[in-house]
Formats: sequence, C-alpha cells, structure tokens
Amino acid sequence: MELIHILPRKNLSRDLVQNYELYLTDEILKHPEDYCLCTRGTPSYKILDNSLNELGVSVKLAEMDRAAGVIWPDEFVIPDDVDPAKSRALMERTFESIESYPHLRELRRMAVVHANSFNEYISELLRLGRDPRVDVVGIPKTVASTMSTDKNSLNGRVVLLACAKSLGFGKTVHFLGWAGFREFEYYEHFVS
Repeated sequence: MELIHILPRKNLSRDLVQNYELYLTDEILKHPEDYCLCTRGTPSYKILDNSLNELGVSVKLAEMDRAAGVIWPDEFVIPDDVDPAKSRALMERTFESIESYPHLRELRRMAVVHANSFNEYISELLRLGRDPRVDVVGIPKTVASTMSTDKNSLNGRVVLLACAKSLGFGKTVHFLGWAGFREFEYYEHFVS
C-alpha cells in the first residue's frame, strides 16, 4: 500500500520524487509552465485527477486532455459525479468520445465507483471489474458514510473491497481521499 499526495503548485520540485503522484487538472491549467517543468520526465507514476472534489463538478475531457499534454500522466480519472446515475452517464460519454482526445486515449483509465448502499457498491464494483475499458477503480472516502449510519462500525473501503474480491473482483484499486487510520485497523483480516 502506498499513500499518494496531491501535489499543489507550491510543493512542486524536480527533486521531490514519489512512486505515485496525483495532480489536479484545474491547477495544472492555471499554471501549466510550472507543472510542465517539474513533472515531465520524472520516473513517478502520474495520475491526472478530474478535480471533482475541489470544484464540485468534474472538469471536461477537453480540459483534461490539455492538462495531460502538460504533465504526461500514466492514468486519468474518468469524469464522475457523486450521483451514481450521472456518474455512469459521464463514464459512457467518455468512452464514446475518448478517441478525440490524443493525450488521454492511450492512458490507463480510473473509474470512480458511486452508489447509495453497500449492495449497490458491490454490484457497481463487479460491473466495473468486468468492463475492459476500465483499468483501475477508485473508491472514494465517502463510502463508509453511505454504507452505515453507525460511525463506530468497521464499514470502510477495506471491508467493501474484501467482499468484492471474494466475489471475483480483481482490478487495481485506489482509495481516494484520507479517511483516517481507523479504516485500516483490521486490514490484514480482509485483504490478502
């Protein structure tokens, strides 16, 4: 397991090399020269984020394509929405038009799972796990609050992922956002 930090402009440096780096599309487009100078050619695995959490709405694919041309990422987060139906529609529109975006079309694709209950999360994880257009699945930190009203229960992403894996889910997963150490207290019991 590795922690990936969002790297804002003030923390950019050619000397700061992590195994994985996460960059926000909206920040790259505000300061493309700085991001270009400090990210191109680094050995890190770079993920281009769609800025949903920061802006309240995902940026458009055209903006993500411009940002990808600046930092040369390895992976991008498909535009999504906290509403599960809207999120699925955005994903389908992305797949229908991805060939029009030269900086995105060859990258690995992360789909973020959104649902309204534990069973819906499992179903959606399994659906994304079977989708050949999706390389990576992102599970947001809001999962625990959606799955349980009991704040003290162990209903975090670790349990969700363990259940999905027991049903055959096998794709790479990124946990998006920090939900605290409590979420990982019994990690070894659930994920092998």
